[in-house]
Amino acid sequence: MGHDVIYFSNTFNHSNDTINNYGSLITSSSSNTSTNSSFKDINTKDNILNVTLDVFSGRPNPTWTLTNEQTFLFLNDVSQIKTTTDNLQNYPEKILGYRGFVVDEKGDKDLTLKSFDIYNGAIKVVSNDSSYFLKDKYFQLEKWLLQTAYNHIDNDTFNFVKEDIANRK
Repeated sequence: MGHDVIYFSNTFNHSNDTINNYGSLITSSSSNTSTNSSFKDINTKDNILNVTLDVFSGRPNPTWTLTNEQTFLFLNDVSQIKTTTDNLQNYPEKILGYRGFVVDEKGDKDLTLKSFDIYNGAIKVVSNDSSYFLKDKYFQLEKWLLQTAYNHIDNDTFNFVKEDIANRK
């Protein structure tokens, strides 16, 4: 599949540490002093994150599983985004075409532990019977997830989603 290459700031190696796409330092220590208490300890050893690109109607949406490194980066990035109390009713309603990403964290017996519905800068996190919203003002998580789709979707779909994300304010 031929794809246009898009350059988003993903990760940069800096000695033995990494800076994530939000400019936050990632270290190899087991404790995380994140702003979001739901992700205090990021241990990706047993995490399986399945991603679905919600874009098609009438045919299956593309899905893929993040690598261990991508899982760590995703969970770390989400942990750096603060919970919002903004009125998310103002975000566009999902219609035909690109409708975001759904990331499901799977546990034993393929049970969903946590789900992330990511669209237009809003991240709805659902865990057990509760949910809360995070606000990704510049759509960095959506842009990053699109990069992980590179080998899992065709060029036309990739460019369509890339353009849709780029045109939002």
